[in-house]
Amino acid sequence: MLHQALTAIGHPGLQVIVANGDKVSANNCVRQPFSESEIGLFKSTVIVNRLNLFWGLKWQASTECVTRKTQGKFDILISCVDTRAARFELVSSPLFQECAYWLLYECQGLCV
Repeated sequence: MLHQALTAIGHPGLQVIVANGDKVSANNCVRQPFSESEIGLFKSTVIVNRLNLFWGLKWQASTECVTRKTQGKFDILISCVDTRAARFELVSSPLFQECAYWLLYECQGLCV
């Protein structure tokens, strides 16, 4: 993982935010790595908590969708948006303007 490689050479590591306002549903448990006990929880929180626990990270989760008003400064912004309008809001935000890298996961109908 890039974060571990950076910290191994003395870099403080990456600041990462995962933003997703969606909650886990029963359908998600069939197609995505969520369990029934996570139904009703925010997807971003569940995923970031797993990564933080496993890798010893201090990444952050946002349960809000990124809009043109969203502030912040992070190294990496990971998004999974499936509409042009949502993508436009994201790239218009100060958060997007300040991030070093943007990872756009294209859902292609798989995200629910």
